[in-house]
Amino acid sequence: MAMPFTSGHVLVLRAFPRNSFVPYKSVWHRTPDGTWSIFVAGAPTEKACPRYFGAAAEESSSARIDLTWTGPMDLEVTVEPLELRWTMSLTEPAYLRALNAASSRLPEAAWRSPLLLRGMELMASVVLGMGDVQLAGRVPSGHWATLTPRRMYFVRSAHAELAGLDLGSPVKATTAPTIGATRLPSKPAFAVGRAFFRPG
Repeated sequence: MAMPFTSGHVLVLRAFPRNSFVPYKSVWHRTPDGTWSIFVAGAPTEKACPRYFGAAAEESSSARIDLTWTGPMDLEVTVEPLELRWTMSLTEPAYLRALNAASSRLPEAAWRSPLLLRGMELMASVVLGMGDVQLAGRVPSGHWATLTPRRMYFVRSAHAELAGLDLGSPVKATTAPTIGATRLPSKPAFAVGRAFFRPG
């Protein structure tokens, strides 16, 4: 997920409970001036998110990242030594629940179709108001990435403090945040799915 704030800061959360090498978590932070930092817990940085996105970040480092579900739809994220505490409450309106049910039933092979992915991008943009969504494209490392979101949840509310600084309220960005040339969603949302990377 990517979450822009009224202060101009952007936070990104990635959690990989299963992958080809080891489970890991990653939190990305973008300052209002556009500087990215990537933090990783559970895997060497050279094998995790910085392998693909680190070329566009000022800093990539190991950190302690804790994810705690404090309720069925309430998540707390803490990152040390960043001194970040980030909480969010999620929601799944009826129409989103129906879309989630449909997408979760699609066979794996269907998600490899460029036509399906383009259709999903358009639906996310027009129906869900996510902005100019990009599910497949080249990332800063030169690899080709494909994202297949099976379930999505909107953010009902969120709060984040970074080293004592209140980052403000979550907001839909007027322009999609980018890391390198990779576009992130403009509207805060939590997605569950899979990610695939292959050499470009």
